[in-house]
Amino acid sequence: MARCGEGSATPVVLLRSPGVCSKGLQKKGPFERRRLKAVISEQLSQDLLRLLMEEIHTDVIFSIGYTLFKAHKAVLLARVPDFYFHTIGQTSDNLTNHEPVVVENFETSEFRTFLQVVYSSDRNIRNYEEEILRKKIVVRGVPQKKCDFSFGICTDNDGRSSVESSDCSLQKHEVPEDVDVGVHNLISADNYDLDPASELGEDLLKLYMKHCCPDIDIYVDGKNFKAHRAILSARSSYFAAMLSGCWAESSQKCITLQGINHVEMNVMMHFIYGGTLDFPEKTNVGQILNMADMYGLEGLKEVAIYILRRDYCNFFQKPIPRTLASVLECLIIAHSVGVDSLFADCMKWIVKHFARFWSERSFANVPPEIQKSCLNMLIQSLVIPSCSCFHLVAQLELGFPLHVVFLTQLLHGLVIPELQVAGLFETLALELAQYRYLCKQNDKNAAFLLMESDRLIISLPRVKWTEVALTMASQLQEECIAFIIENFSKIIHSENFSLLLQSQAMSSTADLLDKILKAIEENITIENSCSLLMALDTLLNSDSTKEMVLKVMEFI
Repeated sequence: MARCGEGSATPVVLLRSPGVCSKGLQKKGPFERRRLKAVISEQLSQDLLRLLMEEIHTDVIFSIGYTLFKAHKAVLLARVPDFYFHTIGQTSDNLTNHEPVVVENFETSEFRTFLQVVYSSDRNIRNYEEEILRKKIVVRGVPQKKCDFSFGICTDNDGRSSVESSDCSLQKHEVPEDVDVGVHNLISADNYDLDPASELGEDLLKLYMKHCCPDIDIYVDGKNFKAHRAILSARSSYFAAMLSGCWAESSQKCITLQGINHVEMNVMMHFIYGGTLDFPEKTNVGQILNMADMYGLEGLKEVAIYILRRDYCNFFQKPIPRTLASVLECLIIAHSVGVDSLFADCMKWIVKHFARFWSERSFANVPPEIQKSCLNMLIQSLVIPSCSCFHLVAQLELGFPLHVVFLTQLLHGLVIPELQVAGLFETLALELAQYRYLCKQNDKNAAFLLMESDRLIISLPRVKWTEVALTMASQLQEECIAFIIENFSKIIHSENFSLLLQSQAMSSTADLLDKILKAIEENITIENSCSLLMALDTLLNSDSTKEMVLKVMEFI
């Protein structure tokens, strides 16, 4: 008995939050969907082509001369129903098991190409099928009949009912109540519209939804899912091992899966057959990710990640109040199922807007290790950057000309002229530019983070759920002040420090500047006393800051 996720940690049960982002208002949304659709479509085509080339669970053989071609009735019925009727449908009653179906008027290479197109083309191949029938099949004198795949019957050109396919069960009483078999509603279930990745996906999805020629029954939550061994094996490594290896299920016509519910099973089957790009409302996306990993469905994982980015994170566009909690939920899901790329994106977004996220009540429910990571990332943004040529960059920062630095390194044997002369100047210039940019960003960050953490501390109520956020904000404030003191002579020239002075001048109190000055007093040493006093003198005598500093000093 197969189990999904048995023995693994159960992720936090978080349900999809529909309607978080407005359709049509996203700049990134349509592009991301097109990109994903192209990827899933290509995966589906490659999987079906491999199904043909590796002859997995074939159930029909075609013969052209001495060459045999193994194929699958279900795929042919879904993709080329008229061809299926004119070849297999008319002869199946006269053939014994595994007896080849003789195909005339085809060259071997032509028929091989035809099958490859049927299995892998992501476009509608009805016109291609009609052309093949007209040139290759009807020429034998067999009256052309059109197979209406939607209803499982074959009709003559005048529309009269003729022969019903013996391999397609489309009786109304065999279709579950939640499946509408109307012509225009063939692929809609569980109150959500299915969007197949391609025409190939649409054809296969119709095959599944209408229960055409299944060869295996899968039971989940007491519900029966009729499927095809070949398609399951081609799309899922889990099913491939189960149905082709030494598992007990490989010889059974009915299997039972545990660890998933029928809604999740529906999502999986819709993806396996159609490469669908959406989930029904209130789907546990974390469980879908776990299930996709269990069943070896990398494409389904990509779809789940896309839905998390779209419905939970609004593709990380400008944060709005209703998306803050959902981004935190997405962070927890990504952490619990190990989606590192999504986790990193969520962390960057939360760190960038930390004051808004930390003030959310749901932030208190974030695992402590993730909360600590948020704080550490902010603290790390204050650290002076290092680079591979730091010792060279340091000399450049002290004012040594570039060619002098290079010659110094050359004389000390630190560079090899034959290998590094050409690229050293360029490397040093790039490293220096990056170093200066990051240092400038850190100088800006310190004053900005200090103001944001102070605003957060003031705004948070003193209740149980804010204790963690208050503690983290206080720690961040201490780190910012320590960094400002250490780099005071540079930071006083930054725009954010001017904004800090301005905000303190407009405030009824000047707590932040008071903390900075007290920290300077407590940390002054023989080594840094001159630079600190010169920086303070610069502040008091600068036309742009003098008035603000004096006004702030009145409050201290």
